[in-house]
Amino acid sequence: MDLLTRLGALAKGLAILRPDLLALGSAQHIWMAGGFALMTLAVMIRATLAIFAALVAAVLARLCAGIWEHSAMPLYTLSAALWIGAFLGFAVLYGSSLLRPKAA
Repeated sequence: MDLLTRLGALAKGLAILRPDLLALGSAQHIWMAGGFALMTLAVMIRATLAIFAALVAAVLARLCAGIWEHSAMPLYTLSAALWIGAFLGFAVLYGSSLLRPKAA
């Protein structure tokens, strides 16, 4: 189990126990958008550290949006841009090899 999955479980527990500190949706995003997406990238290919860093940063921005709700919209935007950037980076780096016909 990776760090973001464990963090997601802890955050979900915190959100259940103290909804005034962390919204349940933010905790769920750590688990889903962070933990599962990070494992998906790791399984598909040994991606570069920049792709992993962008995805981790996206999850942290989403978590911060749940904590500091007065700054939520810019943090949502940052989180979305980083998450898209991680998968776009994967597509740019590895897309051509995935679309090419297999060698006989």
